[in-house]
Amino acid sequence: LSIDFDLNKMFYKNVLDLLKKAEFSFNETNLSYNYKKNYPKNLRDNYIVVHIMASNEKRSLPIYRWRNIISRLVENGTPVYLTGSKIDSESISVLSSEIKGVYNLAGLLSFSQLASLIEGSRAFVGVDTGITHLAGVLGVSGVIIGNNSNPTWLPYYNKKLKVMTNNERCTCNKDKKGNCLVEVSGKKYLKCMYDLKDDDIVSEIK
Repeated sequence: LSIDFDLNKMFYKNVLDLLKKAEFSFNETNLSYNYKKNYPKNLRDNYIVVHIMASNEKRSLPIYRWRNIISRLVENGTPVYLTGSKIDSESISVLSSEIKGVYNLAGLLSFSQLASLIEGSRAFVGVDTGITHLAGVLGVSGVIIGNNSNPTWLPYYNKKLKVMTNNERCTCNKDKKGNCLVEVSGKKYLKCMYDLKDDDIVSEIK
């Protein structure tokens, strides 16, 4: 397997570090890689992986939005596996406890297991975070709820991943600055993410 991205972009070194954590063997000359598959046990067929948490809350969506999106994804019996860190697990467990067919794996997987889980999925859904790049280099299909604050951190090199933004009210200037924020229930989110319609996100995934 190989990756097609611009080595002149500084962020690629961070991606390489992520791959090493996932126990990939990597050739930095031609950007080819390999890794030993390590699938979690008892996976259901035809599943979707959803990674809803970013290092900064504003780079995600409110939990009620995720509840609606994920409920729509499981309507036809498609299993959904939620991933994240141990810190994320409590927030994510709200979704897995409320929605049948949703499984919380946050904090339970090694990086190699996470890579195998993502590569074996029917689709990946993520936000602006390092795990989204893991999905990007694995070549999977899916949807990334992106933003214009720091677009170099989005996996445009994977043409199977649809990066979605809504630019109507966006005031990001692509360098992590700008005031592109909307406040919802005391929390702030990037408008270019928040203004995406749930219907549009779900239709791209399905």
